[in-house]
Amino acid sequence: MKTNLIHPLALLCAATLAQAQVSLEHKHTENTVRTVQTEILVQQTLTIAGMDIETKTAQTRVVESSSGKRAEDGSLRVRDQVKKLNAKLNLPGGVELTFDSAAPNEKAPVPQLEMLMDVFRATMKAPATRIYDKQGRLTAVEMPKGAFDGINDLVKPDVNADKLKKEAEQLAGQLPDKAVSKGDTWVRKESMSLGGGQTMRFQVDYEYKGTIEKDGRTLDLIVAKATSVDYEMDANAPGPLKVKNSEMKVADAKTTLHFDRELGLFRETESTLHITGEITFLANGQELPGKVDLTIKSKSHLVTKP
Repeated sequence: MKTNLIHPLALLCAATLAQAQVSLEHKHTENTVRTVQTEILVQQTLTIAGMDIETKTAQTRVVESSSGKRAEDGSLRVRDQVKKLNAKLNLPGGVELTFDSAAPNEKAPVPQLEMLMDVFRATMKAPATRIYDKQGRLTAVEMPKGAFDGINDLVKPDVNADKLKKEAEQLAGQLPDKAVSKGDTWVRKESMSLGGGQTMRFQVDYEYKGTIEKDGRTLDLIVAKATSVDYEMDANAPGPLKVKNSEMKVADAKTTLHFDRELGLFRETESTLHITGEITFLANGQELPGKVDLTIKSKSHLVTKP
């Protein structure tokens, strides 16, 4: 008589696979306060007709996110308040602009840059509220009425509730949409607004690396890398330069995400993105050849320790 080993082995393999798989999802809970600090460094060299134009921006932002009780329909409101904002911009011609939320009424070094200071000031006064339904889906982002009425029309398109909603949806979409095991991968289409009607669109490859122990907690490690990039500028974007065509490539890219499965949030993130390429600009009907070398570094961490 033959002994049937197929079914027990199949069950053992299935059980082992099930144990190895994990589901990662953001959690939005009642009566919580989370504080996250984010640091961003942007360095760019734009070469137009052989002339280099260098800019550098460094920003530190501390945001407190707080939730109350769920409404009767199960929805939850999460209020994001910027508690601290420091920014330093090094611009062509040796111009340096600094904003410190501890002294928000300081003037810009030249009047033309005061509109940027107005954006920073309004950001401090205008908390955004994310609204999630009972299934945890983001349904809307609200901002105080008239929060940005006083700022210049040139920068107003870069500060609105729709933009914040898209950013929040993209952040949530970084996680896999099904259970994963160590070594599993997934791909996302993502975008980054550069302001002034400029957008970069990426293909990003993600990989689940398993769990690590850090600061006394078990965290899920995810790594990601942008593998392609496209650049575009809105035809109605402000400024004298328009873009006829561009050819960009990812010179270097790496993102590391530490996800706290128990809390349902990213505890730490860090990324480096280096983009190079060629751009043909149009100015008064004349073509101007250009090159761009852009590096963006960012990192964030949970300040509160629940």
